[in-house]
Amino acid sequence: DADEEKVLLNARAAVGHAMRMGAEGDYTGAKNALLDAYLNGLEPVEPKLRGRDPELTQKLEEAFMQARLAAERKSPHLQDEGRELLSLLDQARKTTGSTTDVLSVAWLTLLILLREGFEATIIVTALLAALKKMKAMDQVRVVHAGWVSALIAGALAYIVGRKLLAGAQREWLEGVTALVAVGMLLYAALWLNARANVSHFMGELRQKMQGALGRGSTVGLFVIAFTSVLRESFETAIFLQGLAVDSAAGVVWGVVAGIVALGVLVLFINRMGYRLPMKTLFSLSTVVMVVTAVMLLGKGLHSLQEVGALPLVPVRFIYVDMLGLYPDALSLVPQALLAVAPLVYRALRRRPREETPTSGDSATPTQPLR
Repeated sequence: DADEEKVLLNARAAVGHAMRMGAEGDYTGAKNALLDAYLNGLEPVEPKLRGRDPELTQKLEEAFMQARLAAERKSPHLQDEGRELLSLLDQARKTTGSTTDVLSVAWLTLLILLREGFEATIIVTALLAALKKMKAMDQVRVVHAGWVSALIAGALAYIVGRKLLAGAQREWLEGVTALVAVGMLLYAALWLNARANVSHFMGELRQKMQGALGRGSTVGLFVIAFTSVLRESFETAIFLQGLAVDSAAGVVWGVVAGIVALGVLVLFINRMGYRLPMKTLFSLSTVVMVVTAVMLLGKGLHSLQEVGALPLVPVRFIYVDMLGLYPDALSLVPQALLAVAPLVYRALRRRPREETPTSGDSATPTQPLR
């Protein structure tokens, strides 16, 4: 449309300005002009462009990074990189057509809801099961009020985040929220790993529930349900904010499908009870969280590089934006460390157990024979 054409023309003008400044030896000014061209020229129309031609969009992003790298290194190749950018921007202006792929966004939204909703569903089901066992069914409404309130809080976080992400500094916000999500995912992964023993987990829940009921505190029950689901609710809001930039309609359809799927899951768990291999499911969920954290760490650091907050350290590697893999050491090294950290953590936890002497090795007084 006309607005998109205007934005791309502005980007083209800024790239031309960067080339002229580079030719005059002002590489700092050239770098700033390229950042302005990216943030105010490509970034506002990137979701629409990616929906029409994802390959061209990736080429544009790589070309902007290469041109900026040439400016940082004060390389004469800046002129060549600039001409490549101008050619790609002209190709982008010629693209016509369709809207963003709603179906792909809806599918990703569904997967996120199932991943996050599984944890929340297990927790709420465990709370309700504990109430049923203690014959305190009159408190079920309090638990329902708690998890519903947590979902409302997550929806509010999504709405506020969407307004912020509509601003010019979307890359900043995407980078920061991705890094926040990494911390939340790691916390959730450790939390799940510590509760892989479901019987122990249920015992903890019953103790909390009995304490709350013993004090006659409906507030206590509400807080337990609310805080148990709140983390998953906020995580989901953060993840869906990025998808909504590409297609808000896709997120809506994905949420609808996710709610239906989670409803079926709840009915299934209620029918099956705890005959399911919960320990295996919790362990798999932990693995998924760590993998997602590695992916988001790469995306977050890459976003901060795109706005110039972090330097570029290019290396030979593949470029897979969907998986958060970029040919840059500044993102790859932290990702590798994060991927290895859980293995080191498990090894350190096992070592004390292996070094602990068994009961047969300990000296015990012998019993007299009779």
